[in-house]
Amino acid sequence: MTKYIVGLDVEGVLVNPAADFAWLTYDKLLSERTKAIFPREVCEFYDSKYDDGRYLFELNKKIEKKWSTGTWPPLSLALAAYDGIIDDELIKYANLIAQKNPGTDELLKHSIKKSEGKVYLITSSYPAVPLKIAYEFGIPFENVFSLGGNYCDSKRKLENTVRLRSPLWSLLDLKLEWKLGQFLYQYLYVCERLGRAYEKKDEDQIYHLVTEHDRIFENIDHPASRILKECFLEQNMCMGSHRKVEALKSVAKEEKTIYVGDGIVDAMPIKFADYGISMNMTNEHALFFSRLNIATTDVSNLIPIFDSIFEGRFNPKRLKKELDSDNVKIFTPEDIQQKTKEVIAINREMKAELKKLFKPVKV
Repeated sequence: MTKYIVGLDVEGVLVNPAADFAWLTYDKLLSERTKAIFPREVCEFYDSKYDDGRYLFELNKKIEKKWSTGTWPPLSLALAAYDGIIDDELIKYANLIAQKNPGTDELLKHSIKKSEGKVYLITSSYPAVPLKIAYEFGIPFENVFSLGGNYCDSKRKLENTVRLRSPLWSLLDLKLEWKLGQFLYQYLYVCERLGRAYEKKDEDQIYHLVTEHDRIFENIDHPASRILKECFLEQNMCMGSHRKVEALKSVAKEEKTIYVGDGIVDAMPIKFADYGISMNMTNEHALFFSRLNIATTDVSNLIPIFDSIFEGRFNPKRLKKELDSDNVKIFTPEDIQQKTKEVIAINREMKAELKKLFKPVKV
């Protein structure tokens, strides 16, 4: 009998898409002084044009270790460290903003039962967010992959496990003993230039700037500087698209894999999984890898899709016929290929409706 593991992104799939921890950390927790030094538009450009741009550029290149996306969350933590914010504050904030989507309870309980406990949360988010969900539903912390790993505190305590995974303390050491702000300024400057080169597809400039980018890390002379290389050069402290595939490979032995994601960072795991499903997906690149796309404001609508997989009767066209309604839209690979703009528009509309349910919190 075929067995399955279920891999789930967290922000957007299980947690309200408006609860983007990295961006909320920037918008709600950073001081106005820090935001003035490192403006939001610079960070947005880093997130999309540099981080995503580098990933897309290197995807089909013969590069041994390709760029993996998902580097903005560690960068938001570096900015938090520059501002003197500690993990205790972020853990408290995660408890406030990790608001579940409608249907998350039903989906997780059903998936845990059907997969015999083999549910894995694989996310680029700050670890307090997925660990909070895991704790609530009895998912082992080892089944949660975040910030590059799934290690946990020996006593399985949530707060200790967050601190173990978080680079914040090392980054705070750099702030106290070294010029973290100087590094961030130099790093974002070269990444901005790289982002523009990726936009123009200027390969000569790209290769020149990547060399300049790497040289920044060679010139850092501080015992604690290893954390910067882990985060922003080697990407060992992020859970990007390629790293999510590594996580799935590490837990899938003889089992078939199901994976659900909602952004560009989920492209490769959606492609890798035996059943890669996109939900409220507005990124065209990731959308095209989907064996099925669902646009919905209630994630429990994934349950009949999962059941069709568990029971060996997965058929996108049949699922579309059975499930399509005003509240849930199902798109087959043919739909995605033939009506791409329409599919993205409907996914965007559903995601926007979900975001309206997010309840702002005071900090």
